[in-house]
Amino acid sequence: MDRLTIPDEHIEGGIRRTVIDARAVRKEAMTIYWALKKYEDTGLTPEEIMDGELLTGWIPVSERLPDESDYYCVTIENTETGDRIEQTIWFAHKDDYYTEESEWRELADYEKVIAWRKHAPYSLED
Repeated sequence: MDRLTIPDEHIEGGIRRTVIDARAVRKEAMTIYWALKKYEDTGLTPEEIMDGELLTGWIPVSERLPDESDYYCVTIENTETGDRIEQTIWFAHKDDYYTEESEWRELADYEKVIAWRKHAPYSLED
């Protein structure tokens, strides 16, 4: 993606910011707006983007679990063999089920979820 902003220049004792021509900003206002909207529509924070979630969509369970009950695409690791598969399973959030802990459903005793992403069926618009 092409930059829409001018990066700061780090100099000894501080940062030098480039002077911005307001006429150029006005001319590119809609391009800037649509790029910002596309970013905001991801629902990701800058930290999540820097962690690579935007690039892959995968979130390690060691970082966080989903915020709501739903079907999610997950990477499941077989704890006995180390094999990994991708599958769609149900996540039961504790707030929806009045339990002490949230949990992944439909797992065998030797399986554990190591990463997840939001389940999004194929769409002709994609």
